[in-house]
Amino acid sequence: MLNDAVTSPETWQPFLNTLASLAVSNNCDVTDCGQFSDGYGGSMLLDGEVVASLQTMAAECAFIYGGIARPDGFAEVVLVDSQSPHLTGMVGAGSIDGVVLTLGIDPEPFRRQPEPAGEQRISSGCDPELVARIVADQLPGVAATDPERLAAAEQAFGYPLPADVRALYATVAGGDLYSIEEPDDPDLPWITRGMYVMPVDESEGRAYCRPPQRYLSWRSGTGVAVTPDRFGQLQPLAHSPAWFVVGTDPDAGFFVVDMAPGPKGTVGQLLHVHRDVPVGAQWLAPSLTEYLQNGAVIDPKSLFDIDQEAAERSLIVEAIADIAPQTEVLRLRSLDAPVDLSPLAGHPRLRSVDISTPTVSGLDALRDLPALEFLSMPVATWQTVINDGLTPDSLHAVGFEDAGQGWVRAPFTDTIEVANALLGHRGLPLLDVVRVRATG
Repeated sequence: MLNDAVTSPETWQPFLNTLASLAVSNNCDVTDCGQFSDGYGGSMLLDGEVVASLQTMAAECAFIYGGIARPDGFAEVVLVDSQSPHLTGMVGAGSIDGVVLTLGIDPEPFRRQPEPAGEQRISSGCDPELVARIVADQLPGVAATDPERLAAAEQAFGYPLPADVRALYATVAGGDLYSIEEPDDPDLPWITRGMYVMPVDESEGRAYCRPPQRYLSWRSGTGVAVTPDRFGQLQPLAHSPAWFVVGTDPDAGFFVVDMAPGPKGTVGQLLHVHRDVPVGAQWLAPSLTEYLQNGAVIDPKSLFDIDQEAAERSLIVEAIADIAPQTEVLRLRSLDAPVDLSPLAGHPRLRSVDISTPTVSGLDALRDLPALEFLSMPVATWQTVINDGLTPDSLHAVGFEDAGQGWVRAPFTDTIEVANALLGHRGLPLLDVVRVRATG
């Protein structure tokens, strides 16, 4: 909530005076925008006096602002409370990049559930006694996990943990296993055998491996696609509730045991979840035992690699002519060419559409996409969609393609109006907006 210091004309008068002076001297409209959160923020024209005042009197507030002044002397700053849950992950540096319409729901790739293990079995290499010896040798004197805490964690997880994982925690509650001597092989530069063992009740640490902390925002989470594992060891999931975190690496990645593997995997196989890759995991070993015993190569795919694989399978395409029955994500990012969306009508799997071109026809096709849950377009195109009653009811979140694009960005007030129109269409609370005008 914005307090009196944020909304006071006296706070913003120096900023508005600067805008007005520039507008008069240059005989044109002048705009400036920025963001303020956790006591920090600013913009090109927001002077130190205003910043200091806000840091002192409004450190608990979070907001974005956009100021405009005209040659006739008009000057105004518009403030938007960015703590609205509908703006989670949707606030840029002085811009509203979209709104979340359905709270508490993840993008579709992260909602997929694993198929229960069928004929897959625990690896024959799973050896709890060996794990206990390895861990005890490396971490002598470290306290074991309380049996009640281990049982509670296992019950909360919902799957019976493999015997070697139980042996790990029955030996230590946590600690650094990177002291294990690692093979020195120049052909395997990423090989490792260790991990930082994560305590079973370390809920805060485990939270960083959950979907919202991996994809960070609807805009990024909905724009990815998961390709099938070519070896069949993993199910094609962005995330799995059947993954149990057993450790971390020095780069804030995670080691997880997988209790719902792919058809050619093993129950309890060890996977690596990379910090900077929002989807999926990398197979390391058939079991925790075999990882600690033999090591594994950690050479994670980048987000570019994941996009390339998805594009090769036509899960992500960048032209309407390339759409296939399996396509999930469409990115139309040409700023010049007009686009006709009519061919999209009825597509069964298209769930995410990004359109940056300002010239679009066939907008009614958007209401005939049953899987569509995210749509990003220029603000002016959204105005047309809203005015013509064409807003798809299936959307969970929306994006504004030109909300933060420098000199070609949409007017700040237009973006706010579109955001509130979309929220109002769903009967949701509108964004808290305050206008402060220059005095005198």
